[in-house]
Amino acid sequence: MADMSTEYDLDDKDEILYILEEVNRTARRRFDSLVAGLDLNQTQWRIIASLLREPSLTQTEIARQLELETATIGLAVAGLVGKGLIKRERAAHDRRAWQLHLTEKVRIIWPELREAADKLHGILWKGMSASEIHLLGEMLRKVAENQRRADNCEGSP
Repeated sequence: MADMSTEYDLDDKDEILYILEEVNRTARRRFDSLVAGLDLNQTQWRIIASLLREPSLTQTEIARQLELETATIGLAVAGLVGKGLIKRERAAHDRRAWQLHLTEKVRIIWPELREAADKLHGILWKGMSASEIHLLGEMLRKVAENQRRADNCEGSP
């Protein structure tokens, strides 16, 4: 069989996309292991993180952001409600939607979440200067913005 690597041209941009996926997957797996003692699954800690970033999200908005089925989010939210970490109430703007809010109990687990995040940062950014990390962040924000614009303007390159 011929060497297929010469048959397909994969360039640096292809490699970057592969690396981005690899970093995302392994970082989530590592964070899962770091917060295992909190009895939170990945969907649950991602919901908490979403609400820390944007405290007024609905359950549907979180499902859309995390690109997960509404049933999956619903189960995760029910678990978080049962643990007393979030509360849900009908949204004022749409009584069919569930508005989610973090409770004070999140303050109790916050130090452990923060410690886990800091450990992960120590692994990910090892050997990088603050300016390199900042530049990487700027570049990735630009890539994300380009993607959002393309998603909003289907048919655009």
